[in-house]
Amino acid sequence: MTIAITGSSGFLGNALVKLFLQKEIEIVCLIRKQSKYSSNRSDKVKFIEYDNKLYCSEIVEKLSEFKPEAFIHCAWKGTFGKARDEYYQFSENIPLTIDSVLLANAVGCNQWIGAGSQAEYGNKRNQIFENEICEPQSLYGKAKLVSGITALELCTQLNIKGVWNRIFSLYGPGDNEDYFIPYVIKSLSSNLVPKLTGCEQIWDYLYIDDAATAFYKQINNSCEGIFNICSGKTIVLKEIVLLIQKMIKNNSSVIFGDIPYLKNQTMMLWGNCDKLKSLTGWESATNLENGLDQTINYFTNK
Repeated sequence: MTIAITGSSGFLGNALVKLFLQKEIEIVCLIRKQSKYSSNRSDKVKFIEYDNKLYCSEIVEKLSEFKPEAFIHCAWKGTFGKARDEYYQFSENIPLTIDSVLLANAVGCNQWIGAGSQAEYGNKRNQIFENEICEPQSLYGKAKLVSGITALELCTQLNIKGVWNRIFSLYGPGDNEDYFIPYVIKSLSSNLVPKLTGCEQIWDYLYIDDAATAFYKQINNSCEGIFNICSGKTIVLKEIVLLIQKMIKNNSSVIFGDIPYLKNQTMMLWGNCDKLKSLTGWESATNLENGLDQTINYFTNK
């Protein structure tokens, strides 16, 4: 089997490439010119560079040579902080998503999988199923929602099995250093006091390798439709901080409440993944303590 993928240098994309290599699947990474290449090196990984336009005759010709059966679209500009409300969420990300579906169709892929986000649902106070009404707050969430709806409709018209994965909070080695768990690890391991909110938020965290396995299972089971990619379990953020502190053996006093909550702060983020489990047999294989152990090892040994 051969799989084409965009966004292979990102957190999720890199984990997917690593998993597919373990499964002896050939991979074609579509990367922007001047982008950093995936850290995974193998003769089973090929690279095709593109400019701003992903769907064009040149890329179709190059990718057709590899005859990919599935296409995974992870590339997305602006996933953190203020970038989530930049205009390019719509002007660049939505067209790129559409391009990826058209490219997948042009080269004969049977399945297209896109990386959506829990941000599409908005600020909820309940466990979230795939049929939850979407009320995104940020341009990022709105652009993801529009991209998913458009891509799946296009897949239907082109007779491709389309999957849109609404991904909840991922963590693990290779994560963005500014995200919550890496930030706490790096601060406490350096004997610094992290600047934190009250950390009363209730979150659903999933280890990165388990998320990658979900995509693999969806390909093996020829899935289509919208899926939540999450653990289905929650933990209060304060408990994560204290667990990291214990695992690092840092005895300093951690102060909660130094930073005020954001306006419209999401206090609960809890997904339901029963659909994924029932259709693919997928299960989260990494408990939080084991996942944090591997994440701590990664960030303290960089």
